[in-house]
Amino acid sequence: MSTSGAASGRHLSHASHAQIQAGRLIAVPDSVSDRLALAVILGEYKRRSEQTFPPESEVLVVGAGMLGLLSMCHLIRRAHWACIREPV
Repeated sequence: MSTSGAASGRHLSHASHAQIQAGRLIAVPDSVSDRLALAVILGEYKRRSEQTFPPESEVLVVGAGMLGLLSMCHLIRRAHWACIREPV
């Protein structure tokens, strides 16, 4: 799947790759570890999911990859009914 991503305003969750304008990128300082950078991204993902899904929502998570499984754990902890499906 090829997309111009941020340049076109498309959401890139399921893109295999994207072309993004250099001006839209943020340099991560060398002093920030990969682990910390990932934690920040996952923290923002968690915050947005809490704003999107009210308690007791029914949610379908498509994809049982890393983010899909983390999403399931987070949703179940918040008392959501969630189902996960791996696309074929």
